Amino acid sequence: MFEDKTSAGKRLAERFVDHDLRPDTVFAVPTGGVAVAEPIADRFNADLGLLVAEPVRPPSEDIPLGAVTDTGSTWIDGRLVEAFDVDKEKLEVEKQRAFREARNKHETFDEIGSDPTPEGVVAIVDDGIVTGTTMKACTTAMAEVADTYTIAAAPVGAPDSVAELHAIADDVLVEEDPPSFKLLEQFYESFDPAVVPQWSE
Repeated sequence: MFEDKTSAGKRLAERFVDHDLRPDTVFAVPTGGVAVAEPIADRFNADLGLLVAEPVRPPSEDIPLGAVTDTGSTWIDGRLVEAFDVDKEKLEVEKQRAFREARNKHETFDEIGSDPTPEGVVAIVDDGIVTGTTMKACTTAMAEVADTYTIAAAPVGAPDSVAELHAIADDVLVEEDPPSFKLLEQFYESFDPAVVPQWSE
C-alpha cells in the first residue's frame, strides 16, 4: 500500500538504485504517471518529459485492443483483434483517431516546457500496470529509438502484464506485483487519477 503517488515514486526510485539503474531521461505517462515520475527524475537529476498514449478500442467495447502514442508508435493485441473480428479498415481508422487524440493531449501539456530527446537509460513511468496496454505502446515507442535502454516502471503491476512487458522493454521495475489485482486504487491510500503536469525547467 502506498500513501500517495509521490511517495510511491520515491519508493520506486529506490528500486532503481537497488538494480543499479540510473535513468538519464524519465517519461511520465499522463495523467496518472506524472506524480510518480517526478520524484524519480529528481532522485537521479534526469530530464523529465511526457509520453502520451491513447487506447484503441473496438466498436461498442470498453476493452482496449491496444494503444497509440503521440509519436505514432502502435501496440495492438492481435488476439483481441481476432476475438472481436475487427475489420482491418475500421481498425486503421480507430488507430488514426487514437493518434490524433494522443497528439492533442500532448499539446495541452506543452506549457511544462520540457520535451527531452530520449537517450541513454530511459524510464517510462506510470502509476500502475493493469492490462499494460498503454505501457506496451509507450515502451514500443522507446524500443524504436536507437542506443537506448528502456525501463518500464510502475509502483504496482499485474504479474501477467509485467511478464508480457519483459518481451518489449529492456527491463521492468515494479515495487509490488500482487497475484490478485482488481482496481489500481486499492494500492493507494490517496489516489488522484488526474494529476495535470505542472513542473517546469
